[in-house]
Amino acid sequence: MKKENAEKADGLPENAYRELKEGEEYKPVMPPYRQYREVTPWSVCWGLVMVATSGWWNEIFTTRMTGIGEALADKAKIVFKVNSGAAILGSGYIIGLKYSLIICAGSFLVWLVIIPLLSAFWGSDVTLGNNAIIATAGSMTPEQIFTAYARHIGIGGIATAGVISIIKSWGIIKSANGMLSIN
Repeated sequence: MKKENAEKADGLPENAYRELKEGEEYKPVMPPYRQYREVTPWSVCWGLVMVATSGWWNEIFTTRMTGIGEALADKAKIVFKVNSGAAILGSGYIIGLKYSLIICAGSFLVWLVIIPLLSAFWGSDVTLGNNAIIATAGSMTPEQIFTAYARHIGIGGIATAGVISIIKSWGIIKSANGMLSIN
């Protein structure tokens, strides 16, 4: 990319990417001595758009937002949700892409397979092993089925993965503890 094309691409001068030469002056795109208006017709229009569509800007996107999605949730117990909260996205960044994809696959399995199957095959059973539940799985919403049954399946999967990881890493753990006791 040529020098002038690089300048046009992001609007920064060429000397923004290197150490300044002696006597060279950097001219920022927005100089600090200039006053900028905070309220402009552009900012007011975008503010009105955000206020008018505030019901659409949720932390959790779900298929229940549409009529078809609501019908799918009520009849087939299928719900698709995306949680874009900062805590969820941050933890996904910390644990890495591989484990985030594994957890995501587990969520797909629960919401798109296990919950509909629980409703379809055991929809008329009341307890499914939990005597505190008095509603049938068929009469519950997908979210209630998740809370009563499917969430525990996911927690068990995560706990099992933790135990397997400890077993696989046992040699390393044992040698690290041995090194601690030597010192």
